[in-house]
Amino acid sequence: MTRVLVVDDESQNRYLLEVLLGGEGYEVESASNGREALAAARRRAPELVISDILMPEMDGFLLCRAMKADATLRNVPFVFYTATYTEAEDERVALEAGGDLFLRKPTEPDTLLAAIRRLLEERIPVSDEGPTRGLAEEVAFLARHDQALARKLEKKHHELQESEARYRSYFRSSPVAILVTDDTGRLLDANPAAGLLSGRDAVELLGANVSLLLGEGGDDSPLRLAAGAPSAPSRTTAWRLRRKDGALRHVSLTAIRLEDGRVLAFCEDDTERVRAEEAVRQVNADLERRVRERTAQLEHLNAELEAFTSSVSHDLRAPLRALDGYAAMLEEEAERLDEVGRRHLGAIRRNVRRMSELVESLLSLSRAGRQPLRTGPIDMERLARSVLDELLVPGERERTEVVFRPLPAAVGDESLVRQVLANLVGNALKFSARKDRRRLEIGARNEGGRTFWFVSDDGMGFEPAQAERIFRIFERLPGAEDIEGTGVGLAVVRRIVERHGGVVRAEGRPGAGATISFSLGEGAG
Repeated sequence: MTRVLVVDDESQNRYLLEVLLGGEGYEVESASNGREALAAARRRAPELVISDILMPEMDGFLLCRAMKADATLRNVPFVFYTATYTEAEDERVALEAGGDLFLRKPTEPDTLLAAIRRLLEERIPVSDEGPTRGLAEEVAFLARHDQALARKLEKKHHELQESEARYRSYFRSSPVAILVTDDTGRLLDANPAAGLLSGRDAVELLGANVSLLLGEGGDDSPLRLAAGAPSAPSRTTAWRLRRKDGALRHVSLTAIRLEDGRVLAFCEDDTERVRAEEAVRQVNADLERRVRERTAQLEHLNAELEAFTSSVSHDLRAPLRALDGYAAMLEEEAERLDEVGRRHLGAIRRNVRRMSELVESLLSLSRAGRQPLRTGPIDMERLARSVLDELLVPGERERTEVVFRPLPAAVGDESLVRQVLANLVGNALKFSARKDRRRLEIGARNEGGRTFWFVSDDGMGFEPAQAERIFRIFERLPGAEDIEGTGVGLAVVRRIVERHGGVVRAEGRPGAGATISFSLGEGAG
């Protein structure tokens, strides 16, 4: 098995090469600098060396030079693999040091492996005596080595200066306040945004303890807790910062502990957001209070309505029944009355019946709004046929054609939906009663994924502009004044349908009949 020595001061670089070469069947040993690698090679000579150049203690140039001067190691192929020394002059120095191959990082894995295989196959052993190096040649090489090193140091210095300039630019122009402290909490640096946030200038901040920003009795424990160990994930905590003028600011503090123990803290002013959230909480609390108050008022009004309904049910219907009873008694002695008296007596009884119907209609409207919903599946066809059988008296069946269209099931309160169908079928029969033969249609249609049940007639109809008016309580359309009814039935229909989350609508034309359709909310078909 071919043994390869990998030399690099970066552990991640060593690991990547170890995995790549190990996967190809090579035996891999690693070293973190030139001196360590030279000792390992002398203990057990490798068959290939892959080395970085810029390393502590002994760089790659000197490692290669030392191995090529060693009789036991001069035949080992030496590959320079670098991301720092990448210029043509650097490659020339590497080859003069005795290197066999010069590669720049990063190189594609397949390309790297192919170059290694080719180098191992084509290597040519050199004489055991090795090259004779004169003092002048050695001095010249060391001079070129030093020049290459100086170029790299100068380049690194320039890059560091640029990096420092960029950092300073970001640091000073950042809208977020940035603080730098040591591990005792002493402020080492602060950007202009930190001065704006705290109301203090740099002279006041630098050298002071961060507790200065927390006011009387404050400490820097939130900052200490936010900054974990070096390389630990940063955490954001809420911090209360007190300005020089005493004003309190709410801050989101994200702190990072650096390798040298300093803490880098980013302070974002959240005061307006916190105030907005508090305002929303206050509004919600006020809204909840008002809802409770309105609920209490509604409960009180419902109790009064219940009392009124009870009064209507008992106190109004009782005298009506008595009045109708006395009128009936008088009717039994009608022979004692003249024609005018009998006519007046008939008017009394008709108005008593109308008053009773009106009371019943009002009670029905009240119950429709107050009765708790007991929802469940409803067989709409069975319900519609049952309602029709109750309302279409035997004497009317012969002249009435009823067409049933498919009626899908619904979900709702069956007793209330029955009331809807009874009112709609009753209206259809009533407003088509003048015709010798009449036609009713009961069915359903789908509109946009929603089911609408309908009842149609071919009776007197109405003007389309009056479609909304017919659902108002006590409203009677022009031409319908002499038709029996209280003007409450369709108002009851609307109340029940809307309680189910549905809608009700009317379509019609004068003399061409009317269609009333309704839905029962999302779960109703």
